Amino acid sequence: MKRCQLYFLPFAVLLCVCAGCATGRKTEDHNVFVLEDSESGQKVSDKWEDIPERVKGDYDKLTIDADVVIPEIFAEGLGAIYNGEMVIFKEGDLKGLIFQEEDIKEEDLLDMDHDVIGSYTDQYYAFEDGSSISFGGPYLQYATPLAIHMANCIREDLEDPFYNMTVFSQAEDIAALSRQEAADAVQTLFGELDIAVSSIYECYALDKDTLREQERAVDVDGNVVEEWKKDEWRADDEGYLFKFHQEISGARIEDMQRLSGETVMEITYGADGFIKIYLANVYRVKEQKDEERLLTPEEITEVLEKEYYMLIDASPLEVQTMSLCYCPVVAGIDQLEFRPVWKMDCVERNDVIGEWKRQLFYDAATGKEIL
Repeated sequence: MKRCQLYFLPFAVLLCVCAGCATGRKTEDHNVFVLEDSESGQKVSDKWEDIPERVKGDYDKLTIDADVVIPEIFAEGLGAIYNGEMVIFKEGDLKGLIFQEEDIKEEDLLDMDHDVIGSYTDQYYAFEDGSSISFGGPYLQYATPLAIHMANCIREDLEDPFYNMTVFSQAEDIAALSRQEAADAVQTLFGELDIAVSSIYECYALDKDTLREQERAVDVDGNVVEEWKKDEWRADDEGYLFKFHQEISGARIEDMQRLSGETVMEITYGADGFIKIYLANVYRVKEQKDEERLLTPEEITEVLEKEYYMLIDASPLEVQTMSLCYCPVVAGIDQLEFRPVWKMDCVERNDVIGEWKRQLFYDAATGKEIL
């Protein structure tokens, strides 16, 4: 068969600045999980000495024209494997921190089952001030009445024709509260819940003028309903929307939506405290297990080429980015492993459906596709 011709452009690899590799610990700042320096400090293979910044290749319906992104922690060609678990939100951890028992006005309990964590109780509480909380298993949602109005102003989906996150400032402060003060309060919450988050995050200032301009209340059919709009947007309605992710020493944890859905870590905070909390499918990294040699971009590209050759009716696929990250995989009952993974951001094309984005994940040590 005709082999894919690969071209590795002679540039330095894109490296994310962070720490070395080996055993894990948590820093006090931002609850970030980082790694101590490797004892050996040796490369496993000379192939990792000249990793390209970009990979190009072409084979029938498979096109590779991809940026290569390798966090510093993997720069030596080694990847540590960790034990971990999915965070389970329980009433005892939330009572007194987010809500008070005496404020509960209404409650509802529902037994649920989960593929990874098993059975759990979904708990819903409504409070006297109109706010509510729903939690249990891998998710937590808290919302005040103000959060409902804000939801009519914020459109985060890039595919939404009314997408508007660019209109909210990521630099300016609101009148009542600095973004650093808000960030400190949010980081404190994560610390109380023993959840490690990224030190780099997105923060949008939700000022009253922009909220008023962007408010668009619609019904289930997409029709604008003017009477659902907030009567008035005031300075004390303002806040900050934070978006976090999780990482291990600068290498992002990608859940691929396999285990229980997409990881979400969004919190809105204002002068009066938390406006909205939405945490779902969050992980807790524990001790290191092993350290393995990782496949280079050239080696993982050869794996993809061979697999794609076996697909008779495959649609044309273009690989645009290849990046190393961590991915949780089930290792037993209530047990997860965090393994180094090659993530490939692709575009697939079909004459009938058109063009759509797709991601492929391959274990960076074994080369096996993670489905």
